[in-house]
Amino acid sequence: MAFSAIRRHLVRYLPPGTLRARVASGATWVLLGMGASQVVAALSSIVIARVLGKETFGEFGMVRNTIMMLGVLAGLGLGLTTNKFVAQFRDSDPPRASRVLGLTLTLGVISGTLVSAGVALAADYLALQTLNAAHLAPYIRICAPLLLMSVVNGVQMAAISGLEQFRVLAWLTAVTVLTVAVASAVGAWGWGIQGALCGTVLGAFVNVLVLEAVGAPLRRMRSVPVAFRGIWQERGIIFSFAVPSMFSGLMVGPITWAALRLLFIRPDGPGQTALFNAATQIRALALFVPGAIAQVVMPMFSNLQAGVDAGRYQRAVRLSSLACLAAGLAVALPLIIASPQIMGLFGPGFSGGWVVLCLLCLAAVLQATNTVIGEALAALNKMWWGFLLNCLWAAEFLAASWLLVRHGATGLGWAYLISYVLHTIQVWVFVLFAIRRHPEWRVAPVRVPVTSGEWA
Repeated sequence: MAFSAIRRHLVRYLPPGTLRARVASGATWVLLGMGASQVVAALSSIVIARVLGKETFGEFGMVRNTIMMLGVLAGLGLGLTTNKFVAQFRDSDPPRASRVLGLTLTLGVISGTLVSAGVALAADYLALQTLNAAHLAPYIRICAPLLLMSVVNGVQMAAISGLEQFRVLAWLTAVTVLTVAVASAVGAWGWGIQGALCGTVLGAFVNVLVLEAVGAPLRRMRSVPVAFRGIWQERGIIFSFAVPSMFSGLMVGPITWAALRLLFIRPDGPGQTALFNAATQIRALALFVPGAIAQVVMPMFSNLQAGVDAGRYQRAVRLSSLACLAAGLAVALPLIIASPQIMGLFGPGFSGGWVVLCLLCLAAVLQATNTVIGEALAALNKMWWGFLLNCLWAAEFLAASWLLVRHGATGLGWAYLISYVLHTIQVWVFVLFAIRRHPEWRVAPVRVPVTSGEWA
């Protein structure tokens, strides 16, 4: 009886075929997958931190962060490019969507291979000159293959997202994170930091195989198989979309790494880095709901733009913005309240980092409010505007980090919060004034729906 009543209410407020139903269905599945993956990743980090200890866990995190930073260069913005153009052309021009997928996969394999080889060869230089820790060189070399696998993994996942196969994506997200988490935790338990890093690489390799085994039949079913013939005729999207997407990424990942390096090279750097990495892992929980919404709305925005449906496009942006803000607050506030207890789970010496977690969670709420605007700009192929906004954030974050890092992980947490306060102001000034001059970009004013058909 109760189930029937719930179902009637859902049908009433989420009529099939409306934007609300489309967002709710996709976000629910992605949310389940990302939620499970974030919990698993957090538990894995707690296990690894307890096994390795505070200082070694800081080194483990810095090595992984270095590889993730270099992954932005290897990725070339290909994941976002795949997502957008597969979604845009999957209905109107499936052969073109197949060529785009073939182009991004080919470039990803070439780029990932070259950057992986370069990192392996330059591991000694990276460890000594950038991290001031020559003993980390073997660990950087172990992780070098992650660059290739992360690029291929990103294109594979983006293709599934572009097809709006969110139920499958939810399961794959959970499975891939679980694979890496278990492999790295088992490796840490048996062989320390070296085992943890080897487990991470092994888990990533298994995930590439799993994603191809699941993704290939889905692509064929939607008439979007990987096509390599004629891919060069799609090269225009690389220079108009992928390149600014990569530059935008360079203003986030590498800049974050540069600030973290300022913390790591301090006399007490590894311990402070461990606190910051632990808080960052928990902070991700405050972003996984907005992240799930963003993952759903990106292909939806692109698909609506392809259909030249400006009204539905604007309503989708409005609904998604409100949802991201509410979701960020709903998760961040409990994390802030329980921050001392949560940080204490990582082991001795971590509970004092509760202030860092509070600052990062507040910054995450602000970041969540800006997520949809970035996706909307990507769907409109206005990536250079996104790059300029990210440049402003990068300059502000680095300046704040330089001034405040002497206060350790807490100072870096304040730098995050200050930079996102400024970034939020800049993004919404851009929305309210700059975009107003371009009607095709315009985001409708936010207002609360008053009828069941508001978002239809």
